[in-house]
Amino acid sequence: MTDTDLQLELAALEERVAALEAASARSAAQPSAAPPAPETTDPFWVLSALKQRYADTAVVTYAGSIPAGDHQGYKGATPIDWQYGLPVTDILARDWETTGASHALVALGSPARIRFLQEILRGNDSVASLSELEGVGTPGQVYHHLSQLQAAGWVRPMSRGRYGVPGEKVIPLLVIILASGGTS
Repeated sequence: MTDTDLQLELAALEERVAALEAASARSAAQPSAAPPAPETTDPFWVLSALKQRYADTAVVTYAGSIPAGDHQGYKGATPIDWQYGLPVTDILARDWETTGASHALVALGSPARIRFLQEILRGNDSVASLSELEGVGTPGQVYHHLSQLQAAGWVRPMSRGRYGVPGEKVIPLLVIILASGGTS
C-alpha cells in the first residue's frame, strides 16, 4: 500500500468516525422511544428473539434475571442479570476435555453437593447449618464437598465457615439444574 493509498484510507476513516460521532451526539440529545414491549402471547419469545437476531447462525444462549432479596426461596444480596451465548461452531470447536467443563460437571455429580448448592442459594450458607441437614454427614464431610465445589468454582468462602455461590455462577448453575431435569 502506498502513502497515497494510506492517506485516502485514513481520510475515509476520519469521515466515517465524524459521521458516527455526529449521529451519536444527535441521538444522545433526543430522547429515544422506548423499545417495543415484548410479545407476551408467544410462549417462545426468547427463542423468537434469538432467531430474529441470528437468523442465519446456529447459536446457543442462556440468560436469567434475579432481583436482590428473597425471591421464591432464593436469598441474594445483589441483583443478578446474566446472559451468555456462542455460535454452535465455536462451542464444537473447543476441546471440551481441557476447557474445565468436565471438572465443573464432575463437581456437580454428587447429590450432597447439589443439595449444598441449593441450600446455599436458599440462604443456609454456613457449614454449621449444612451439617445439620439430615443425611449429609459430619462437618468434615461437608467441608470436603465444599472444597470440591470451591475447586471447580461453584462456591467461594464468604467469611469464616460461610460459603456463597459467586454471582457469575448462579444463573449458569440454575440453567444446568433446569437442563438436567432437576426441576421435574
